[in-house]
Parts: sequence; C-alpha cells; structure tokens
Amino acid sequence: MPARSGKARSRIPRLVRLTVLCAGLLALAGDVAAQGWDAPPATDLVRRAIARRNVQIAESALAGYQSRAIGRLLFLAQLGDTSLIKPRVVKADQIAVDVYWKAPGFSKQMIVGMRDTLLLPGDIGYYQDRYGIVQSNFPNLIRLGEGRDVRDVPHPLAPNAQTIYEYALRDSLAITLPDRRIDVYEIAVRPRDPRAPRVVGSLYLDQTNADVVRMSLTFTDAAILDRRIERLSVVLENALIEGKFWLPRRQELEVARAGTWLDLPVRGIIRGSWQICCYQINVRLDSAVFVGAPIVRAPLSRRQGFTWDEPIADVLPTDIATVTQEDVARVQTIAQGLVSRAALARAKSSAVSARSLGDFVRFNRVEGLALGIGGRSQRDRWTLAWRARYGRDDYKLKAAGRLGVTFGATTFSAFAEDDYVDAGDISEGSSLKNSLAAQEFASDYTQPYKVSSVGGALAFTLGARWTAALSYARHEPAEVNATAARRSFAATIPALAREGLQLDLTADRGVSVGGGDLQLRTTFKGADLELPRTDAESRFARATVLLRYTRERGDHVLRLAAFGGALGVAGNDSIPAQALVYLGGPVSGPGYGYHAFRARQAAFLHAEYGVRIPFPSVPLARYGRSPANARLLPYAHAIGVRMPINDVTAGIYPSLGVALEFFFDLVRVETARGLRDGRWTFSIDISEAFRAVF
Repeated sequence: MPARSGKARSRIPRLVRLTVLCAGLLALAGDVAAQGWDAPPATDLVRRAIARRNVQIAESALAGYQSRAIGRLLFLAQLGDTSLIKPRVVKADQIAVDVYWKAPGFSKQMIVGMRDTLLLPGDIGYYQDRYGIVQSNFPNLIRLGEGRDVRDVPHPLAPNAQTIYEYALRDSLAITLPDRRIDVYEIAVRPRDPRAPRVVGSLYLDQTNADVVRMSLTFTDAAILDRRIERLSVVLENALIEGKFWLPRRQELEVARAGTWLDLPVRGIIRGSWQICCYQINVRLDSAVFVGAPIVRAPLSRRQGFTWDEPIADVLPTDIATVTQEDVARVQTIAQGLVSRAALARAKSSAVSARSLGDFVRFNRVEGLALGIGGRSQRDRWTLAWRARYGRDDYKLKAAGRLGVTFGATTFSAFAEDDYVDAGDISEGSSLKNSLAAQEFASDYTQPYKVSSVGGALAFTLGARWTAALSYARHEPAEVNATAARRSFAATIPALAREGLQLDLTADRGVSVGGGDLQLRTTFKGADLELPRTDAESRFARATVLLRYTRERGDHVLRLAAFGGALGVAGNDSIPAQALVYLGGPVSGPGYGYHAFRARQAAFLHAEYGVRIPFPSVPLARYGRSPANARLLPYAHAIGVRMPINDVTAGIYPSLGVALEFFFDLVRVETARGLRDGRWTFSIDISEAFRAVF
C-alpha cells in the first residue's frame, strides 16, 4: 500500500482501516475450538512468532519509517460506586508526536504539539513514556511508567518465553483485503507461575507469517511495582502498511490508582489513547536523530505553533462511553478467566477505610459530634472490614464488621452490625453540609433508627450487580440527644421496636443509552419482625426503584431522575415508621419541607437542563484559574403520593426551581418553589457528583 503523508488528523485509507481488529467488526473465520494449554497448534504458532520477532529485530526489509501519532491523555476521578457513578474528567491533554524508527531497533519520538485543559483543580503530571507510543510491540523486557509501574517483565514472545508462559488457542478471526485474506489466531497467554512478575492476556498472530497483529495485556500482582495501582491494561493494535509491515495503528492504556493507607471510594484513572497514521516507509534517517532520550519535546515555539484540526473542547469526551475503552476493560475480564483472581488482585494488605469522610466525623441530632474510624485488610481471597464510631451526646459505641471470601466475581460474607440506619431512600445532601447545618441551625436531614443485626450476604454479577443479605435484626427507635447552636431539633421518627428475620436485596446497573448514562438501582426488603414475649408483629415487604439519566453535549447537560417506592404490610399488623416512603427536601422534593410526605406509596420525577453562562473566575495560584463560566439549570419536579400517613392529601405536588453550579461545578446553589401547599426553599451544597465522598 502506498505510504501516506499529510496532516496528523487525516483519515486512514480504507484499506488500512480494514486491517483494524475491532471486536464487533471482525467476522469469525471457521470453528477453531478453544484447546488446552500448550497444545501443538498454539505452541507451534508461538514458536514461529518468537523466531519471526527476532528476525525482524535483527534483519528486516524495513530499514526505517516516520509517522505521526495523535494522542489523548485523560485523568479521571472516580468518586463513589463504580457501578453507578461515571468518572469525571479532571484534566485532558492532547499530544502530537513525530515518530521515528530505524533498524535494527533505534527509536525516537518528538512531541511537536501539546495542549491541555484543567477541569478540576489539581497538580497532575505524567511519566514521560505516557507521552509516546509503544514501538515494536514492546522490547523483550517490558517497562511502563518509566519502570515505576512495570519493570523488566518478560515479553510473551521473548526468546525464552515458552519456558515461563503457557499458551492456548482461543479463536480465529479473518481480515479480508482486496488482494488477500489474512487468518489471525487469538492465543491466550498466562504465566506458568502466577506469583511471578508476568503478563496475562491475548496475542493475535497472523497465521501465515506469525506477525503480531494485536496484543491485549494486563499484569500479575507481582509485576506491578506501584502499590497504588489497582489495574493496568494495555492494548496495542497494528495495521498492515504497504502490504508488508505490521506497524502501530491504535494503542490504549488504562491505569487505575487508589490510596495505599486510606481506603475511600475515590480512584484516579489515567486513560491514554493513540491513533498513528501518515507512514513514510524506508525513509533515510540520520543517526543524529536518535541521540538522547527516546521521547523529547520540540522547542516551545514549535509546540505552540502546531496547528490542530479542532478546538480543545472537542478533545473532551462528550459521552463517558467514549472513554470507557471497552477493549481495555475486556483485557481484565479475559485475564480473570485465565488465572486466579488472587494473581491479579491489587488489594492493599491493610488500610484505614471509610465509606465517606462522614464515617470519620459527623454531627446529627442523635449522636451529637461523632468520631469514627474503620479499617480494611485483604489476604488473597479473604477480606476483613470494620468500622466503629462514638457519639459525644448519646454515649454509645456503634460498630460493624464483615468477613468475606471471593470466588471469581462472587463474594460470600458474614457480618454483624450495631449502628443507626437512615430510613430515607434519597440522600438530601452531603454529610458535610448536614453536619454543619445540624450543628448551627438544628437542620438535620437524616431519619435515624437503631438496627442491630447479624447474618450473611452474597454479592455477584448477573446482568447487574446483585447483593442479597439475610440477617436476624433488631430495630429500635432513636432519640434526640444533641443540642444545636440555634433552634431545637425535630423529633426522630417513631420506629417500632421489633426483632426477627430480614431479607435485603439490591440490584445496581449502569448502561449507556441514547448518548447518555443511565443508572438503575432497585431494592427489596422483606421482614418478619415481632416484639419478644408479645403478640405484636411487623411483617412487611418494601420495594423501591431509582433511575438517573445524564446526557452531556459540550456546554449542555440533560438530567432526568425518577423514583418510586411501595410498602406492603401483612394483615392488620402495625405499620412500621422505619419502612415508610419519605419524600421532601432539596433532592427528593425541592419546594417542600424535609420529609413532608410520608406514605406507603410515593414517587417523584425530576428533569433539569443546564447551559453555560459567564461567571467570575477565581485565581488559584499555580493551578491557574477557575473557569470563567457556571452552569445554569432550571428544573421541574413532581411528587406523587398515595396512602399518606401524615396530614397530607394524596395526589401530585409539583415544583419549579433553578440551580447554579460553579467553581469547576463543585458547588451547587439552588432555589425552588412548591406549587401546591409548598414554599420557597434555598440550598447550597457540594454538587451531587461529589457527595459520595463528602
């Protein structure tokens, strides 16, 4: 195929695009059944690939080449439940790199264009090799992150690879070009010793010439040196250039990190993606080009003068699905099927742990000022987690513990808990805001009651993430013990004191729909409780459904939410206050009082649409400035109530409001008016995307 030159963003010719191995675009070529490890068809092809690779390094018809790589580096923050909450882009970098290669193995890359945008305040930098592509499908000893992430891990096609890796034929793929058909075999690779620093994944090899067409790799626990890394995946995809040479076409990298001593639901994710084009084959390259570091930066004037084909805003993902990198995620899934989960686990041996910062310090009407601590330890398949908290005003120690064992994607656990539980299904704000408002103004937007339980739980994935727990539980009402600086606290709910069996079932799923993200959570609670030594019973079943949909396009965002809950009580049993559906407040009922609606059946709908407007920018020293814009979000909300328990009338309760999100969209200020027996309400809080931590 003729060499291609031109701008970095020029389209790859159709012939080259046809060589890209994208799952879903490739057709199965025959029924190649998965075979056992180290069966002759796999080992023979690998042996040829090893020989082919060494020949290519030593003597090849390819004397050298020059190409252009355009890359995008995203740093994302994952806050809260990874199955429901999408990561937020903190910083986006776009890089243009001129790539040079000369036989037998000289490599040089020069950064000729670079620009970035910071979407949240932070001091973010990358290892130098993040700014370049991988050439020659890695050297025989693999390094990543300048050798700080992975160092000197044997390549699965290194000269001695067959003594340290096992191989199995998994599948056969066909690439049809105008002048030929190329059969590609997928070869699974895993280490003979899973405890050694090795790779795990798949090699896609041209069956005729044993060339590397694609590599999808992750690494064993022993191979990853940075203990902050939870997962590391690489996808290298090649294209057939001039009908002779398999050279880099597309590359993907994902590195997910967490803290080493503090276990919070916070993850930092680096996602890199590269497109390589514009090859010039067998060009004459002076040896002076390859002097110095393998990746260098062109002079600042040249980098600043680089011409980009689109504005920086177009570099940002308009839909988080575009940066999900399904190929990278599939690497982890395949690897877990090849080796034990323990061989890939990146869990901390022990760490201080919390569900949010509120587990460390909080203030509410029952406990007053409460200080807590928690921990998490993991050894192979076993995990031990615990937490404890003491309230200054209720003089009680609350504690919970859980011991779990994991088999594949399924976890069995035994637990015991003695703590307060919130009767509300919808959190009306961050723990930080609630603590400050409760302490100063006696405004506590929680509905606590006491639960002591012991039981077992099963967590697994089947279409959604399921959690089922069966326990023996005792419910008790909670009392107001604290005093606020101003005003007096409202009474807590009159929870019924009962004990007995309780079943809790939760299903979570997040999917991409219509260019946006849909989050779905369903819950079911069934309880058969009684008051000891009496005939008083509370047998009930309770179900809820919560849907949230977000679709972002540039400066515009659409957010929709729907919630419904229903309570069924057996016979003439007493209705337990702790099982009712509670709505009303900044999230579940803006324009109405906190939990103004208490019913056996209730639901709400919420819709808001946001646009960017000018807003004062705040200087942040070395971090630059906050954006000179904010997001204005008018919204409509409606609550539906059936079978109310308090003095409200069944029916629909609409409201209208407007919110403003500013300072990197971290802060949300809103006001609303209830249109049926409602009032004006005002709220200021951390925006919802960050409340999982604060």
